Amino acid sequence: MRVPEWVQEQDSIPTKLMRSFDYAGLGGVYSDTFYTALHTGMELTGKNFTGGIIASKYGAQQNYADALAGILGAGPDIALQYGRATGNIVQGNYGEGTEDFLRILPFLRLWFLKDQMKQLGRTFGNM
Repeated sequence: MRVPEWVQEQDSIPTKLMRSFDYAGLGGVYSDTFYTALHTGMELTGKNFTGGIIASKYGAQQNYADALAGILGAGPDIALQYGRATGNIVQGNYGEGTEDFLRILPFLRLWFLKDQMKQLGRTFGNM
């Protein structure tokens, strides 16, 4: 996994060290447990329990549905994502909803389809 340069420049030293530990595979179970706890805590309380010393991997915000889906596993999490994408389409946000569907549908992230799907997603996102 490659982290974009602009993300690396913005991260603090403790975040860079923790991500290096995580990406290197050293104690992967422990770092995954830590990040899961960090994201779940942020989704439940809206606060980073490290005091912001270590940033979350993705923009976790207070949201009880995301916290519950994260605890329950992949099935409920993907169902929640499909529901949100469908909700966007039903509410008239066709571009955003379709872009979300393309991002989460299985097999559309295969190496030979990835660039075409990104371009198609951007096209729908601009509608």
